[in-house]
Amino acid sequence: MNVQWRNGFLYTSHTVSDQGRAECRWYQFSTVTWPPQLVQSGAVESPMSDVHTFYPAIAVNRFDDNALVCAMSSPSTYSSIQATGRLAGDPIGTMGALVELAIGDTGSDGRWGDYFDVTVDPTDDSTFWMVGQYARSFGWETWIERFVVSCPSDINGSGTVDIIDLLSVLAEWGNDGGAADVNADGLVDVEDLLTVIAAWGPCP
Repeated sequence: MNVQWRNGFLYTSHTVSDQGRAECRWYQFSTVTWPPQLVQSGAVESPMSDVHTFYPAIAVNRFDDNALVCAMSSPSTYSSIQATGRLAGDPIGTMGALVELAIGDTGSDGRWGDYFDVTVDPTDDSTFWMVGQYARSFGWETWIERFVVSCPSDINGSGTVDIIDLLSVLAEWGNDGGAADVNADGLVDVEDLLTVIAAWGPCP
């Protein structure tokens, strides 16, 4: 349903029919050479065999994290808005488990799937913002959600950005890259320090 091109790679997603079940699939192509080459692809894993996923939208941030938003429904559940993501280092062709953002309380009909989208926050080029629609008894509702796939300021992976992460930045000051380069600009400097301070506390 959408396409994003970044750093020589094209990301896109759509819905296919898999034995009568709607399934979201996503793709990453390299555009460095012509014709473009498929790097990886995968399906959004449904929690049960009778669950349909559809209307996906995908985006990528500066860390090459992917985020995907889509709709989901089944014979026993109303349509909902779901999100998933993958880290750049995750196994090829995989996405994380779906996370429910909002769910309707009535059946849905009419044209509505083209109102799903995801984009990267320009202030940090890391956080994703998602939008989708779902049906309520009084009409359509639009849901907007902030979504984080990774927490780069959590340098030691403790789940919390704290003094240990700040000290890691200071210890690597002036070095090229590495985990302490939380803004991924190739140098550990004051911008990384400020990014850690801004993210202080539990990772989202």
